[in-house]
Amino acid sequence: MFRRFWREFGLNRGAYLMTLFILAVAVSVLLFFSFFYYNLYSFSRRAARGLALTVYLEPGVSPQQRQAVRKALASLPGVVEIRLVKKPQVLAELRRIFRTNPDVLEEIDLSRLPSFFEVVFHDPLRDLERARARVPEIQKLPGVLQVQYARSWLGRIYNLSQLVKRLTFLSGIFLLISLAFLMAVNIHLTLEKQREEIEVLYLLGATPGYIARPKVLAGFLVGLGAGLLACLLFGALKTYLDRALLGLWPFVDFRWEGLPWQFLILTVGGVGFFSALVSWFSVRRYFS
Repeated sequence: MFRRFWREFGLNRGAYLMTLFILAVAVSVLLFFSFFYYNLYSFSRRAARGLALTVYLEPGVSPQQRQAVRKALASLPGVVEIRLVKKPQVLAELRRIFRTNPDVLEEIDLSRLPSFFEVVFHDPLRDLERARARVPEIQKLPGVLQVQYARSWLGRIYNLSQLVKRLTFLSGIFLLISLAFLMAVNIHLTLEKQREEIEVLYLLGATPGYIARPKVLAGFLVGLGAGLLACLLFGALKTYLDRALLGLWPFVDFRWEGLPWQFLILTVGGVGFFSALVSWFSVRRYFS
């Protein structure tokens, strides 16, 4: 089996190597967009972790109205905590903030300070976008003065992450199409090149499976090699980006997060098995 594989690879070395390098470029594109999306999403989650939906209550809100507002907030998707910050707590925080300049507070009517609910989400980037449609409904509840959250900032980050996610998905589709096309063309060319030999083997009783096995193994190893080469290119790119951004922003130690090793293993193995599958179908189609 392996002797036939080495003979197969030796006879068609140029075609297999060209396919390997083209596939490596396609896998690198997929890894790049996956890497960018993963880091953008991770950064967004870290940056948005401290953000919350704030619902300011009217000064004369009744306990029944306050309870109705809390119940409505609890029904929002992804809510993990609802904190009621009362007027004395707001006043204490203002006094702490302006402790070096207390005269500022004397010019403010502190009796009108509102209490408010602070709603914390499990994933603010995703959950606040999902809850956005309910904000006008909560704004109209009796006792609600104002609803605030970082709508524009979160919206832009969320939209950008969705764009990168779509590009990652499209690059994956491009990878599969290019892989299927290249492997099918490559296998067809090698079969045409060995037509006389295959006809003799076929007449001697060789089955399509016997003829296909070395080509399927070659397809698997080409796909596997392309995936590994793409991972090496991706690692070099990440190292370059880490060094390029080191010290770019003072007091910020920014590092790109590498893709999870499970994703890399799945990508490399998936490319190898898909290449083998396309090779097998190509041989079967040739004999049919």
